[in-house]
Amino acid sequence: MRAAPSKSSRSDYVLQPSYFSSGIYVSAAREDFLSLLSQFHAKWTGPDSGCPFAAFKEVWTSQGWPWLSLQAIDDRAREAFFNSMFRIFMERVAKSEAAITRVLALFSLYTFYYSQPLPSETIPRLRNATHIPVPIDRYNILLSLPGSLTTPYLQPFQSYTAYILNTLVEDNVFLHLPRSELAAQNPPAFPRVSVVHGNEPSTKALKAGRPTKRDMAARAQTAVDGLNSILASPLRPAPVSIGQHITDNELALAASDPGVVQDARAHVQARLRELTSGDGV
Repeated sequence: MRAAPSKSSRSDYVLQPSYFSSGIYVSAAREDFLSLLSQFHAKWTGPDSGCPFAAFKEVWTSQGWPWLSLQAIDDRAREAFFNSMFRIFMERVAKSEAAITRVLALFSLYTFYYSQPLPSETIPRLRNATHIPVPIDRYNILLSLPGSLTTPYLQPFQSYTAYILNTLVEDNVFLHLPRSELAAQNPPAFPRVSVVHGNEPSTKALKAGRPTKRDMAARAQTAVDGLNSILASPLRPAPVSIGQHITDNELALAASDPGVVQDARAHVQARLRELTSGDGV
């Protein structure tokens, strides 16, 4: 991923499309969605919650989400931006997520998609998303979502969820993809690039070639930290004195076969002669 922005056809500096699939952007967008979920939960459980979708729109607007579709202007960057945001919302549709999280992900998909500015409303014209890519397993989870909202807390969302799904299906918004485990989306790994901060160890394979100064400094710091932790440990074994070592060695020799000990000594002496004469490796 290039650090410097490129120029668009309008000679404006724009973000690289790969930025929107990098860990820098994806991690921040995921945190923003969690903040949206937390604020909506506080709003919905409060005294003046109102109807579910109206409460959601109030939180959505108060956090600045209506301006989200204007984050990228260049055509290539906008395409990557929409795909990344759709994937971030669709991640929260998995069965492992709570039902209220899946409802909020559907509300966000619907609002984000239909709040795109029309081409006639912007100068210059902006490229809009025409479909929402969705793996077939996540699509089936969405279709079954209204029927799963049966608890007193979730039942008010049932009719709104059914209406939103019906609207998206009738408008042919969903672009069906193979199952999630087949990694059919581009990039297959999401985010594409992860950022390692400071001395945080990386789980990726090391690249061939000479390590950079930053890598060597991180390794040296890790070694120093490991040594300090060993020295600070209160469970270090007491050092063995030279006299104790000689005594232990004599006891070991006394318990061994004299012939084996003699052969070992002869081998060591022969090897020492080779090393002192310069013939050893």
